[in-house]
Amino acid sequence: MAALGAYLILYVINPDLTKLNISFTKVDVEEVESVPAGGSILAEGRLTDVVARQNLSAAGISVNKANCSSPQATNCTSLEGIPAITISNLIALKNACKQFNASCSFVVTGGTEAGHKSHGSGNPMIDIREDAVVTSFLKDVKAKKQYANYAIGQVCTVSQNNLSSISYNHSYEKTCQDPSSVPHFHFSFSG
Repeated sequence: MAALGAYLILYVINPDLTKLNISFTKVDVEEVESVPAGGSILAEGRLTDVVARQNLSAAGISVNKANCSSPQATNCTSLEGIPAITISNLIALKNACKQFNASCSFVVTGGTEAGHKSHGSGNPMIDIREDAVVTSFLKDVKAKKQYANYAIGQVCTVSQNNLSSISYNHSYEKTCQDPSSVPHFHFSFSG
């Protein structure tokens, strides 16, 4: 009975109030991608060299050489097209190393530049300079079977002194068998 009374009151005030004729207008929304200052994100979650270096620098990680002048250049270190997750995982690994030993420092010696068998744009591989603190940290990580905790899919080294004590996922070791290389750790992150 109350509903009928409400209807009559609305009808007397304005008959249009009793009609349920609701129309919706379509609104077009343009999706805008957030772009970090000083660079951009490439397709499929990959970073430009500028953005990757900014992220690494903010985390206290240095890169040994300037970016390459062309995709075929050597004697340079490029991070162009490196997956963003690779940089995030490397930063997390470096932070864990700092907790292990406050003097831990990471220096990137290889990224997406030419001259690598398994590196390249879009591949989750990166090389880090080998030193005593990082070696001790990685030996500890391996002994505790914690490589997966840091999203490390594979790691190996060209240094014969540390090959068996550091290497993880031995089927991948052959990519580190370059005797002319400067000692470094070769990481492949899994996610």
